[in-house]
Amino acid sequence: MNYEPRYTESDENISKENHIKNFLALTLGAVVGIIVLVFVLQILVNFVVKFIPEETEHRIFSSKIPAEKLTQKDKNLQILVDKIKPCADIKYDLQIHIEDNEIPNAYAKIGGDIAVTNALFKHIKSENGLVFILAHELSHFKNRDHLRGTAVNLLFGVISASLGESNALLNLIQNLGFSKYSQDQESAADKSALEVLNCYYGHVGGADEFFVSMAKDGDENMISSLFSSHPKLQKRIEMIQNSNFQTGETKELNLEFKK
Repeated sequence: MNYEPRYTESDENISKENHIKNFLALTLGAVVGIIVLVFVLQILVNFVVKFIPEETEHRIFSSKIPAEKLTQKDKNLQILVDKIKPCADIKYDLQIHIEDNEIPNAYAKIGGDIAVTNALFKHIKSENGLVFILAHELSHFKNRDHLRGTAVNLLFGVISASLGESNALLNLIQNLGFSKYSQDQESAADKSALEVLNCYYGHVGGADEFFVSMAKDGDENMISSLFSSHPKLQKRIEMIQNSNFQTGETKELNLEFKK
């Protein structure tokens, strides 16, 4: 007797589930769960940070550079920072120094120490423009942004490590979530820096110098690697130019910084 294959009259042995639909549903659920996790961790960290005195953070994490290693440029910059600290409502000592780096940047380290790169001065025309950048970094410290970021990254590092090779989606959502979180911090620091600039000079002239110069130096795509965690340059420029603060004449920048 020969076997003759035939089509079945029913599909009772064929799964009616849409596997693609199920996969998308599971993926969406995972994404939503991770977003909620990011949000909850940020709330938790923000709550805990409130109970850590600024002086304690500064005492534990600050790393002083020996005076003999500071250049005259460093000392001149320190004098300027000390002058604007009252407007930023910072009452204790912070140290600032200039780094030899081709990337125009300034950043505040956890603990309050601030670094400015040599290349940044190529994009600054006035003392006012420099003070805005310094005030921006002081605002990050005052708002405890770096302490918050360090704590959240540490918690996520522990979670990511525990998931092993299955953490790709977590890393993706983490990066997206922190990008938005960081942009919000940067925008808040820009607004605070305007207040400091206005307090110190009585106007905010020169506040947009750095951003305007960077925008002319290349389009957003060319510098996206630098500003991926920052708002778009044009958005920052518009915020400054559309603020309610008065503008005024800027003060010439100390030529020592430009050398």
